[in-house]
Amino acid sequence: MDQKPICQIITPVGMLGYGFDEKLIHQQLTRLTSNDVPTAMIMDSGSTDSGPQKLALGSMSCPRSAYAQDLTKLLRLIHTFQVPLIFSSAGGDGTDEHVQIMQDIIREITEEEGNSDYSFNTISLFSSIDKTTILERFNQGRLTGCGPCVSPADENEIKSSLHVVAQMGYEPFLDAMNANPDFDVIIGGRAYDPSPYAAYCVHQLMRQTSGLSDEQLHSSLGGFLHMGKILECGGQCSTPKSHGAVATVYATGLFDVRPTAPDSKCTPLSVAAHTLYENTRPDILKGPGGSIHLQDSKYEQLSDGRSVRVSGSKYRSSEEDGLPYQFKLEAARIVGYRSMFMGSINDHILIPQIDKLLARVKLYVAQQHTEPTSEWKLDFHVYGKGHSSPMGLGQLFIVGEALASTQKLANSIASKARVGMIHAPYPGQKATAGNFGFGLGGLMEVELGPCAEFSLYHLMDLDPGEQRLFPVNSNMPQKLEGPLLRGTISRIGKGSSKLRNKNLIEIETTIDPRSQGAEHIAPSPDQPIQDPKILSDLCRILRSKNAGPYEITIDAMFSSKTNYDTIKASGILSSSKVANAIGITEEDVIWIGFFDPALSFKVTIPRIRMGVRKSAGGFMENDIHGSQEHIGLANMKLPENLFSQIMTEHLDDLSAADTPTTFQSFPKLPTEVRLRIWKHACFPRSQIDHGIHYVTVNIVHEDFEGEDIVTSDNNLEGYDEESTVESDDDGYVTLTAPKLPFDDPAGRSSNASACLWDAGLSTACHESRLAFAEYHNLKGWRELREKPINTTQTNLWYHQAYPSTLVPHKRDKNWCPMTVPLFDIFCIDMSSIKKLPKSLYSMKLLTPFLSTRTFTIRESWNIAIKYDKSWNKKLVPQEYRLKRENTPRGRLANWLDRFNDEVIPKPNVWIIDDNVEWVARGEQTYTPVYRDCDGEYVQIDWEDARRDGAKGDVTRFFERLSDVLDDEIDYVPFRTKQIVKFLVRKDNEIPRDPNKELELRSDE
Repeated sequence: MDQKPICQIITPVGMLGYGFDEKLIHQQLTRLTSNDVPTAMIMDSGSTDSGPQKLALGSMSCPRSAYAQDLTKLLRLIHTFQVPLIFSSAGGDGTDEHVQIMQDIIREITEEEGNSDYSFNTISLFSSIDKTTILERFNQGRLTGCGPCVSPADENEIKSSLHVVAQMGYEPFLDAMNANPDFDVIIGGRAYDPSPYAAYCVHQLMRQTSGLSDEQLHSSLGGFLHMGKILECGGQCSTPKSHGAVATVYATGLFDVRPTAPDSKCTPLSVAAHTLYENTRPDILKGPGGSIHLQDSKYEQLSDGRSVRVSGSKYRSSEEDGLPYQFKLEAARIVGYRSMFMGSINDHILIPQIDKLLARVKLYVAQQHTEPTSEWKLDFHVYGKGHSSPMGLGQLFIVGEALASTQKLANSIASKARVGMIHAPYPGQKATAGNFGFGLGGLMEVELGPCAEFSLYHLMDLDPGEQRLFPVNSNMPQKLEGPLLRGTISRIGKGSSKLRNKNLIEIETTIDPRSQGAEHIAPSPDQPIQDPKILSDLCRILRSKNAGPYEITIDAMFSSKTNYDTIKASGILSSSKVANAIGITEEDVIWIGFFDPALSFKVTIPRIRMGVRKSAGGFMENDIHGSQEHIGLANMKLPENLFSQIMTEHLDDLSAADTPTTFQSFPKLPTEVRLRIWKHACFPRSQIDHGIHYVTVNIVHEDFEGEDIVTSDNNLEGYDEESTVESDDDGYVTLTAPKLPFDDPAGRSSNASACLWDAGLSTACHESRLAFAEYHNLKGWRELREKPINTTQTNLWYHQAYPSTLVPHKRDKNWCPMTVPLFDIFCIDMSSIKKLPKSLYSMKLLTPFLSTRTFTIRESWNIAIKYDKSWNKKLVPQEYRLKRENTPRGRLANWLDRFNDEVIPKPNVWIIDDNVEWVARGEQTYTPVYRDCDGEYVQIDWEDARRDGAKGDVTRFFERLSDVLDDEIDYVPFRTKQIVKFLVRKDNEIPRDPNKELELRSDE
């Protein structure tokens, strides 16, 4: 595009105090300041997510030392690059006191040794609102709840609030910048998260545009605010999640966004989806003075593959709707004092009676506190209800919580309740010594101190201009004053030097780049599931989060457009059905709907605790972020025929003319049968139905250098030069099937590999798979075949998306088996391995993408070994003798022993026993199912293998192997039976005989 950006904004991390990598931001600023585009660092520092404690008690979101750490790095960057720093909601709640603390921290940093040349022109903005003003507006009826879940304001609660802050809009920040344009730092009180971002954009637009009209500003404001709404969360809009993000902003409100982490990227879907996060609805976002409308926003991937361009966002002022400008007020108050105790119950006689016991405990406590002036509450968090274990009902973990008017009384309530839990009688009692396991941390009760609740989350109507600030002295502005807000301007630091120093010599990386975005670093591949049962099966993300202190919002992001369109058209996510799944009434639903740009569904509901609408925090809170409230929707059952409609949607619409010519490989079969064959050959298997492939380790390459290119291997088409491993200890393995179907003219094979299910059918359908990509809209698949990517660059779609193929195949054969290396198991012939690699790093697996010359390198893959009963014929010798055996069990012991020595991505290892019988545990579901041509396999516990009522031979062997290899001395003990997993044939299950099971346990 031709227009020049008006500014660039970098957000190092989504919350000041959380820490960030200074070197990474230094590198970004070096690049950003190489042109003459104004650049700023802008960050958020506050939230009501963690509850009301900060406002009621004066605490901060992070320790003071955490803010000092981040500000030390930020001030060094300001001094080096001469870019301003702006952050809002200081200390977490944005009170005047916390703004002052941030000033003090900055002053202390400038006074440290080595910082004598620091000098920062600093603006502080204060957003605390006088309670007299609030009570006046309350009496005038100009105070309303922010949302349908907020009760009307209460005069006594206003008076008892320690602090009241207002969420400032962009205007006070803009006024401060205009009054003192040479600012270095702006410390903001409580503010609407996008406000400082929008203010900086407007400030630069005004400076660079002569005669800027209100209409021009208004048309750009939607984009500025939308950009701020995205960046205030740092790299939340990227995948894998980055700590920070950068925006390039243009005069029209159009902006480009990209992550700071080099191994992350923004996509149109990830950026569009960000407006779902923590918002009541995704299309209209309300804020001070108006709302952002995103119905017409567009998201475009830029050519670098990491940046997304956003346009079309609009702003609508409250004035356009005939409404006054409003501030959102936030406040909290102390409602009492808390104490708690915790412990566990294991007794299977008591567990079914727990509700009755807790009621008797409450009655007992009430009998011990009969004072008429004592005000208290007691309730219990009970975890583990309805769970079972192999021994019967599962353990309960109970937290008793007491709230009282004084700390002394709360302690007494908790103490009496704990005594009641220990000694209360119940029908059938046998464990008369005590009912309750307690004493965690050496404490009987835990004194929790004051208990806070939100007292204000209300909108206050403003008179015209009350949201603004004005310089007191227009010549030398030292103060900013407004009808409700105020600010100060000061110079902190005694230096005068403004010289830049962009050297990186003394700046070290403070965050391991591998931990960047660990929260999202390895998402499951978006693969269609052949038999989905619940809504979660069709989603790549399904989460819940609070949308302010009074609401919880649930987001379902579908894994494909087909899934999204089908669910949207099906009507199964109606208001009544969703309410029933979540466990609320339909009247409780605040907002519900689909959001096309992110292929998502959202429902927002009240925060309900003990059957009553409550705000976050306070008595009996157990999910302050609201992050565990999505399970009801996730487990919503789907109609039985829904997924078959999804899977055949494209196939059913094919006419004879549309049918690819490759179908003619089966000219005598009816079209319907050919379509069915094609569908099953082209679609990947479900995530609960995985394959077992029997293979031989063909080559173990070690110690090869960067210039070595593997081309001599007949089983490989080639190895990309640019992605050749360059470590002395690195290498790779390739796998081949002992007998391939195309070696037999009849297309038959004795190999039972899952990838050979179709044998000759796979050959015939090879081109059909490619044709199918066009019908399934996998544009990226076609592009990769035409122009393979460089695997040295991180690309999650490439590495984990379907369809993927794996050796075996031959260079001159068009055979393309469908495998999923992320899930499938490769059973190797241990006798074929002549030597073990000296490092498990040498057991990387090369996975080619279809017939291209580009390969994925998998560091962690799934290995299985067939158990041989001969392993048990001789006693397992001492460790050093066992590892010297030139036998499969000796090589296995060597392999497992190296697991204990190397902290690296390890292959997952299974032992397969085709013959052993096994018993199932209660109602346990055995998934995933692993299939080869001859049968189905499931993973079981070692103790569940049986032979004539006793433990299976394979279990006895691994018990002996464990005695030899296990190491209890290390900080993390090494246990063989926890490292190695156990696969058995599903059809070898035998009924559980309770008498024999008891005999077996007594023998143990």
